[in-house]
Amino acid sequence: MLNKVLVRCNWCHELNIERGNFSEHINKLCPKFVVPCSAGNYSCTWNGPRDEFASHLIQCTTELRMFCLDQFKHITEKINELQLDTTRIISQREVLMSSDQLKSETIRHDQHGQTLENEHQQFQSKLSNLGQQSELLKQKIPPLKLSAPISGISIHPNAKWKQSGQRVAGGNSSDGDKFHLHHPHGFCVDDDQVLYIADSTNNRILKWRCGAMMGEIIAGGKGKGDGSAQLNRPSDVIVDRTRSNLLICDYQNRRVVRWRLGYNTCGETIISDIDCHGLAMDKEGYLYVTDYKKNEVRKYEIGKPHGILVAGGNGQGSRLDQLHGPLYVFVGRDNSVYVSDEKNNRVVKWKTASKKGVVVAGGRNRGNGLEQLSEPGKIFVSPWNAVYVADWGNDRIMSWPQEATHGHVVVGKSRRPVSLTFDQHGNLYVANQWDHEIRKFDIDRN
Repeated sequence: MLNKVLVRCNWCHELNIERGNFSEHINKLCPKFVVPCSAGNYSCTWNGPRDEFASHLIQCTTELRMFCLDQFKHITEKINELQLDTTRIISQREVLMSSDQLKSETIRHDQHGQTLENEHQQFQSKLSNLGQQSELLKQKIPPLKLSAPISGISIHPNAKWKQSGQRVAGGNSSDGDKFHLHHPHGFCVDDDQVLYIADSTNNRILKWRCGAMMGEIIAGGKGKGDGSAQLNRPSDVIVDRTRSNLLICDYQNRRVVRWRLGYNTCGETIISDIDCHGLAMDKEGYLYVTDYKKNEVRKYEIGKPHGILVAGGNGQGSRLDQLHGPLYVFVGRDNSVYVSDEKNNRVVKWKTASKKGVVVAGGRNRGNGLEQLSEPGKIFVSPWNAVYVADWGNDRIMSWPQEATHGHVVVGKSRRPVSLTFDQHGNLYVANQWDHEIRKFDIDRN
């Protein structure tokens, strides 16, 4: 009965915690409980609240140099052993020198001592070299680059996909368990065909492995809210593997958050006061974010709160220097920025430093003709500059060749396709918002 007594946490002030669950709360859940750095044995003295731990790990240079520090520790132990051996031999030599008949033994020990001294100097030299390598490693860490940008996926302009797609995540139900999705939005796929999904109405990010029956919550999932461990209608997610981070558009909280991969504890706000909806990253590791209400797209250096305007920013409108409800963004191989301009029913391309964009898909009012789009969602641009669009209002995926006046239907009969992407083999993945699922369409090799 005592385990059912309700207690209060003095760290985070949470009430009504069952006494039997209090240890788990302190050891795993409490965001304000003070924890040490995982590199504490290697001179990192940081101690702080659990909800600041992920942010600290990103900054902790000690953790990044653990390998070198392990080598330093091993070499230092060897040096101490050598110093003890040298001291012992010197003591033995002093005793041996007192006896004439043991002079030859002294010579032998002198030679051994000289050998140990030489080895000691060699270890000192290796230690110095490792120190220099460590400094070089520290210098090389920033800025890190995103590996294998998705724009490098090769898709032939005449490629086709099998129309009988297969469900690879979610299902018809919108329950909040890990078997289902509820209005999925942006998502991405890695080289192992693992999906990272912004499960918007469930306020979480799911990792869904290839062939799995359910997903794994890797961010959020603790109810709707604006706490550091919560999300509120996330609209897009990308994986920055070189930094081991998730970057998330936390739409209703008006922020972009960074979440450490493998640590579903809490996130860190890196951009605030922004009506973000879509994210993209270029090959240099710069982040691009759409602002739905300011009708603009900005480019950010990771860790800096202010970005550079790269598209829109001239108020709401339909001119070529304006946007109206930018949803998603894609960065091409030449760093041109492609924007799904929802309320203008078009996709616009902005070259670097351009003052206005060029319409590359739609832009002929809202409609279901092959020259039209209806509230386009996420986009993808192939190396041949073919634009693939989730044509949300027309329940289809469209492809627009470069400089074409109209597109063609790649996949039809979807139910509100809001997002799309391709894996490294050219297979197409589509998030159907109303069916609460992700479907995969294999590329047709025939």
